[in-house]
Amino acid sequence: MKKEIKTESAEAFKNKDGEYVFPFKVLDPTYGRIEWCIEPVRGKKKKGRYYIEKLLVQARQTKDKRYEAKLFEIPCFTESITGSMFDKGSYLHHVWLMKICEDHNAPLMRAYPKDEHTQLVIPINSSISVEPKFI
Repeated sequence: MKKEIKTESAEAFKNKDGEYVFPFKVLDPTYGRIEWCIEPVRGKKKKGRYYIEKLLVQARQTKDKRYEAKLFEIPCFTESITGSMFDKGSYLHHVWLMKICEDHNAPLMRAYPKDEHTQLVIPINSSISVEPKFI
């Protein structure tokens, strides 16, 4: 059974191109390296396919007031999350853990950015694929 969890809108992080941009400091003096979690939430079946209807995004291991104890909801309508094996900034390239969320029964991915990364960018402009990346 899905448990309702309070989420916050990520609209404040949306740029003019429709991308969600989450700036961050990679190292927190208290917790160490920031960790970014993305959970794709499946919607109802449409035209014979399941679509991702929203992404839940959370920054962990940080005291940054913009992110601390917040779960952001990004509405989308896409079939998949993809990543490039050639682009070393691809979110999927940095995923260290994938599991099933007990509250939503959905996949949950956790990733650590590299030292040089300063933003998590999530473009929501394709019904085929979303490719989050660290830049």
